[in-house]
Amino acid sequence: MRIGVVGFGLMGQHRAKDIKRMAGRELVAVYDVDLEKLAQFQSEYDFEIEKDLEVMVGRRDIDVIVVAVPHFFAMEVARKALKAGKHVLCEKPLGRNTAEARAIVNAIDGSSLEPGFNYRFYPGIQLARKLLKEGAIGSVGHVRCVLGHGGRPGMEKEWKTDKEMCGGGALLDPGIHGIDLCRFLFGEISQGILWKKNSFWDLKVEDNAFLLLQTEGGPVISAHFSISEWKSLFRFEIFGTDGLLTITGRSRSYGAQRAVLVKRWFWQHNENQKEWNFPAEDNSFFEELERFLNQIEGLYDPDLAKPEDGLRALRIIEKLIAYIFYIFIIGD
Repeated sequence: MRIGVVGFGLMGQHRAKDIKRMAGRELVAVYDVDLEKLAQFQSEYDFEIEKDLEVMVGRRDIDVIVVAVPHFFAMEVARKALKAGKHVLCEKPLGRNTAEARAIVNAIDGSSLEPGFNYRFYPGIQLARKLLKEGAIGSVGHVRCVLGHGGRPGMEKEWKTDKEMCGGGALLDPGIHGIDLCRFLFGEISQGILWKKNSFWDLKVEDNAFLLLQTEGGPVISAHFSISEWKSLFRFEIFGTDGLLTITGRSRSYGAQRAVLVKRWFWQHNENQKEWNFPAEDNSFFEELERFLNQIEGLYDPDLAKPEDGLRALRIIEKLIAYIFYIFIIGD
């Protein structure tokens, strides 16, 4: 399988590193407007530098394109690659809104499109999916999800906080990962309430989003997504009739991932909790891309996101924003 990468920032470099680790996969070429940066990494990752996007997506020696560009550029790149007959993995989100995502999906013509929802492949999330199927937690009543990036000095000047370039704030990125996880584990979201807030950055997009979500016939989910956490934080708690599963950490600044399962009334029965400590290295991107490539070759994978999952997550975000609730408490 021969692969090209468009966009060579942090995510493009991460994908290139993973491709080089894969047996039977070849990183053929990389396109980015910053040619000096490409020249710096060319010998390390062993790829051709492509200077023209049209030529890149039209190359016959490339089967798959990984789109790792800023949100405002994703629609153009993904559509061109799909129309050229390439299979595409596009980092989340699929564009800045549902209109752009739909334009990408509509460009599919016999090839495959994978929205980049790598959180599905964190070991703690894969464990949660297994335990839920086995009934180890019982019937799930409610869920708490916290996903907060620590931010960095000067972030208010970057494209990721520019409304026109990024499309949205904490609710869109990183929040879209949390929304996809909730759909992945618990089914469709039918109702929701949103509060947005700028608690640190002076931006045209929110730096914090607080949500209540109702799944169809399932648990209620409370979520907090942030780009101004004091320290990067991922915490996912699943409360069932028989047990509580808590997943913390996400590698790197979030700490290694860990899962803990306790049974209800455990303190009355001297039952030890079950713990899983996962490697500190983040293999979720590798796992997602490898599974996608395997699926292209005919090995169906039910855990992979579908194009409709990317569309649906964006649609939920837009619905939440359109019907945002403002609650006033009026005293005597």
